[in-house]
Amino acid sequence: MPEDYFFDFLKQRKDLLDGVTITGGEPLLQPDLKKFMQKIKQDYDLLIKLDTNGSSSSKLKELLEAGLIDYLAVDIKFSWANYQRLAPEGLVTGIKDSVEMIINSDLNYEFRTTVVPGLHNREEIGQIAQQIEGAKKYYIQNFRPVNTLAPELRNSRSFAPSELDEFKLEAEKHLADVQIRD
Repeated sequence: MPEDYFFDFLKQRKDLLDGVTITGGEPLLQPDLKKFMQKIKQDYDLLIKLDTNGSSSSKLKELLEAGLIDYLAVDIKFSWANYQRLAPEGLVTGIKDSVEMIINSDLNYEFRTTVVPGLHNREEIGQIAQQIEGAKKYYIQNFRPVNTLAPELRNSRSFAPSELDEFKLEAEKHLADVQIRD
């Protein structure tokens, strides 16, 4: 969407909106993200939620230090040992750095994992929870096989509520606030 269209939308709804969510793809890949967020803050005085995978810890740190993020949601796809299914090692290092920085910040944030049958199980959730130990909030989100990028997942199923409850119990061995989004 052209930036002018977005800011015209904000102008028309200035008294109706409290904030905006910047999501992706991966927003931290956008070279002008900081400038974009500064404009939202300065010209519209809106709260900003950022959805990210945390792979660019240096860019994330820059945004945090500038005070541009009011709420941060970070997707943790796998345990560090299994991330190679999705990302090269260099990306995983950036995510690990981001996790540590976030946990040690005063920021309002959440970590979340969308659980997919065949990719996630109780043990995997336990490993993820252990690697983000000390986090304020962790959400386990149920996969929905709708509009997936991977065609083979369109015929997959979602987890049953009882399976999600098992994941939650496993994560609670390491984290105080674990919730399910079904």
